[in-house]
Amino acid sequence: MMPLGSGRGEYDREQLAVYWKEQAEWFSVQLAHTERLERHLADLGVPEQKALHEAIDSLREIVDACSGAYELHA
Repeated sequence: MMPLGSGRGEYDREQLAVYWKEQAEWFSVQLAHTERLERHLADLGVPEQKALHEAIDSLREIVDACSGAYELHA
């Protein structure tokens, strides 16, 4: 066990912040790709796909959650 004030907690917090930032960035890219797909389908005249729209909503929620976790640990 490390003594209090040894910096271990700060290191863990920084590692968690890095992890959540990476997750937020990765999911943000997936969200951008999915939104672009939705726009392309609309441009082609394909009717709105409910499942695709729901996936976009879910990705937004995931990005928000990951960003919130990052802010908590940053």
